Amino acid sequence: MNYFERRRVLKRVNAMELIPVRTMGHEEEAGKVTVLVPKFPGRFYQVMFPRTRYLYFKIRLDVIGSLAWNVMDGDRNVQQIADHIRKNSELAESQLSELEDRLNKYVTMLYERRYITFRQIMDK
Repeated sequence: MNYFERRRVLKRVNAMELIPVRTMGHEEEAGKVTVLVPKFPGRFYQVMFPRTRYLYFKIRLDVIGSLAWNVMDGDRNVQQIADHIRKNSELAESQLSELEDRLNKYVTMLYERRYITFRQIMDK
């Protein structure tokens, strides 16, 4: 699906109703998630640079990002993820008050960088 078709699908749907699906691997240390983004996306580069020390860029997520990443299972929409974080985390009231806006921006940023995709796009 090209850019314009994905954009058309996403314009018809409320952002809080989208179901995020992870496309990258991750590591977890002490409750914080690190997303592993391959440095060399194709097989050609892996053959050309077989002994490269680091095969991944490591993107470290903050507390809310880590909580959201762990809950993204491909079955829950963004609103359900926000509700889950609100119920099961010990965040300060100031963080909880802006949780939905921040989560919406966070999911949008992850999608733009292609770390996640949405179930609605995959089904088309």
